[in-house]
Amino acid sequence: MKLRLYPAVILLALSMGCFPGRRELFPVGGGPVGGIGRYLGLGVGDFDGDGNPDIAAGSTVPGGISVWVSDGAGGWRRWGSPTAFGEVHGLAVGDLDHDGLDDIVASTWGTMEGEGIWVWLSCGDGTWRVGEKPTDFGRYEDMTLADVNSDGNLDIVAANATSEDEGGVQVWLGDGKGRWTTQVGPCYAGTFRDVVVADFDGDGNPDIAVVTYLKGIRIWLGDGEGGWKEGKWPTKEGNFWDVASRDLDGDGSPDLLASSLEGEGIRFWLNDGGGGWKEVKGKFPSQGTYHGLILSDLNNDGRTDLAAVSYEEGVKVWLIFGPGGRGTTSGDTVRATASYRGHRRKPEGNKVYTEVSGKPEYLVGPGDVLEITSWEGATETISTARVRDDGTISYRFLEDIKVEGLTTRQVDSLLTERLREFVQSPRIDVSVKEYHSKKVFLFGAVGMGGKGPGIYALKGKTTVLDLLMEAGGPAPDADLKNVRITRNGRSFRVNLYDAIFKGDMSQNVVLDAGDKVVIPKVPETRRGVYVFGEVKNPGLYPFSEDMDVLTAISEAGGYTDEAVLKSVIVARRESFGSRIIRVDLERLIRKGDLTQNLRLRRGDVVFVPRTLAGNISKFFAKMRTISDFLFYPLDLYIRARTLYLIVGG
Repeated sequence: MKLRLYPAVILLALSMGCFPGRRELFPVGGGPVGGIGRYLGLGVGDFDGDGNPDIAAGSTVPGGISVWVSDGAGGWRRWGSPTAFGEVHGLAVGDLDHDGLDDIVASTWGTMEGEGIWVWLSCGDGTWRVGEKPTDFGRYEDMTLADVNSDGNLDIVAANATSEDEGGVQVWLGDGKGRWTTQVGPCYAGTFRDVVVADFDGDGNPDIAVVTYLKGIRIWLGDGEGGWKEGKWPTKEGNFWDVASRDLDGDGSPDLLASSLEGEGIRFWLNDGGGGWKEVKGKFPSQGTYHGLILSDLNNDGRTDLAAVSYEEGVKVWLIFGPGGRGTTSGDTVRATASYRGHRRKPEGNKVYTEVSGKPEYLVGPGDVLEITSWEGATETISTARVRDDGTISYRFLEDIKVEGLTTRQVDSLLTERLREFVQSPRIDVSVKEYHSKKVFLFGAVGMGGKGPGIYALKGKTTVLDLLMEAGGPAPDADLKNVRITRNGRSFRVNLYDAIFKGDMSQNVVLDAGDKVVIPKVPETRRGVYVFGEVKNPGLYPFSEDMDVLTAISEAGGYTDEAVLKSVIVARRESFGSRIIRVDLERLIRKGDLTQNLRLRRGDVVFVPRTLAGNISKFFAKMRTISDFLFYPLDLYIRARTLYLIVGG
């Protein structure tokens, strides 16, 4: 099915509250922007030199960067794009060459334009000049522009998500001409998603805040010369995508906003002026999944506003009104509230399905076979009708009824209305008996526990993981981080590893008719070891020749207090199928029995239970392949505890 974010609209939502003893804060909505696609990066700047804030947004689907320029009164129009290609993950905006026009820095993934960080310099007329790239390597989720070394030139500070060993936070110092000199940074390991620069401790030097996967928000305090020391963390837990900083409560200290990937909306921390943090709830959405955040004055009223990219609802803006007393509203607030009440979200859908009352319903097409049940009194009659190539069917007295593109409920209503010409009070029910009109193609490293690679008929809203589960799951050597989807002649990459093991459902793309999905194989040298169950960080870990069970569990953050170490299970793929090995780590730790510290092989699965292993071994024995376990079930939050539920743990 075709992935579609509805035209990215600035939705109007009123949220009022106050900080005790501080100025009032009233976030409300603005006007329409535009855009179709899956947008992750967002930036605000003046690209055309008219003094009004414009918006740039980078997408992974269909790819490239879209730009909208503002008239300063809430109106927007499309402007020249610096690139229509590349899977854009991160985006930042600033004047890199001191010409008075803001420029764009973006990180791209995939092979169409290469990875690393790109620079585009605005010419002010809707055209762009490609600048010097600071790096051709690495996968950066996001970045920001700031003067880190106080030389008057903007520098790039980037969050590296390449891997735990090759990640970190990198800083490239700018020369004021769109070129880059020294590379400095606070760390060179770890997986990070976004970074923001501000003076958090009030010493006059730029500091860095970065968001991580499941490890909260980290702070590094700068000395103004490229040196860093770690500061207080706003939180050490949470899965975040983006972070933004600005003084929102008027106390002179920069505060923090972070977008949650765990459905917790936009979280908000106040700075105490010395680098300490207090979370405040109720100001911004507490539910929903958000990606890019931007804090900027979007309506020229002298106050900071918030723009956010929501995976479900496109681009949203909160215009922050204040100061003012609780319960007071300006004329602008009243108009915004009225506009919000009249707003309706555009239904989701593509060639395969549409939304009806918030639920996906299949769209009938040529080749489908409909089952039509009719009643005359208590007598039931069932007949079938194949949809012809021209999208029509014939039924009873009716000929050449166009049903292509309709849901079964719409077909039901259409036939009922037409039958009234011949039958008094007709009663029918329509369903799809056979699905033939919409197909996808699956190739590559697919497990053989199901249908395997081949052609699949879509029967409604179907994601990549839905398809892979139906096909039998991934093969043990599947490269889930680099799944390729080709749609309408364009290819893009999705990271199913992050979808399955990190809960990033933005990677679980909805398929469209005609999509081609390729699951590549991981080269033998890159295959790792899976660690699940009662460990702190379950997932896939790099394999080394001397890797044993205890090392693998340590790589996963160690075992939890609920772990039953005497019943650790290792599942291993052999030529004859799956082999289950029980390891007694309690005996190893307490008695020094080194025979229990099993040497691992590439592709092994290590499971640390919280109950005894007898029933678990039986469960594994029922699995046809290791991939059956790895892909059962699909949901990350259920996966780590699937075995507990099955064995009654």
